[in-house]
Amino acid sequence: MGILMLVAMAAPSAHARLLTYYDFEDGNLTSDAPGLQTTTISFTSSSYPGGTLGVSGTIATPEGTALNSVTPSTIMALDARGNTTGGSGDYCFMLGGLTTTNLTNVTLSFAIKSQGNGGQFSTLNLLYSTTGIAGTYTNFATDAALKTHVAYTTDSFNVSALTLGAVDGIAGSNLFFEFCFSGSGNNANGNDTFIDNIQVNAVAVPEPSTYIGGLFGVLGLCWFQRRWLVRSLHFRRA
Repeated sequence: MGILMLVAMAAPSAHARLLTYYDFEDGNLTSDAPGLQTTTISFTSSSYPGGTLGVSGTIATPEGTALNSVTPSTIMALDARGNTTGGSGDYCFMLGGLTTTNLTNVTLSFAIKSQGNGGQFSTLNLLYSTTGIAGTYTNFATDAALKTHVAYTTDSFNVSALTLGAVDGIAGSNLFFEFCFSGSGNNANGNDTFIDNIQVNAVAVPEPSTYIGGLFGVLGLCWFQRRWLVRSLHFRRA
């Protein structure tokens, strides 16, 4: 019985692992521990249609939150405030590059808050590229209700499901995400969209031997239960 239970415990189980993480507490745009992969946020290139790229990232204090955090951090957050040329405009940044070899169920999540007098961004488009920085980006999700996030809320997206697995199994640190904010009336101080505690998680693809071991374990338990049931019925009849 004990052996059968141990074999059954070898059945595949999905445990998400943290690939990369940003809480901005160190004041820079490089990923933070305990993420497994080092990535960076960049403002140097964009293929978002019609987008005007923000040329730098403003890290604001004390606008952070503990929501969606891995480590306690509530001081700093990334501030999206329109483009830096004045007036209205989109604000885009890239996050990458990630490797998802032998990984699936890639999930992107973050805490987000919008504040201002109506001139802040209204829409966030999320895009991905699997061909590196110069690759073409494809939209996979949209949050068109940024102005309703007057307090921090969590946005979470199963990117694997939304892209039909296009972000799974990417080698060579070639998976990039792009965040593009739009709909800003102006970029004046006070019309801000804050984003914090960005996480990318994924699940390891189980080896075939793991599935086989799990199957044998289940079959063994079923056989044991069948024998136990037969014996129980036999004793009752006696």
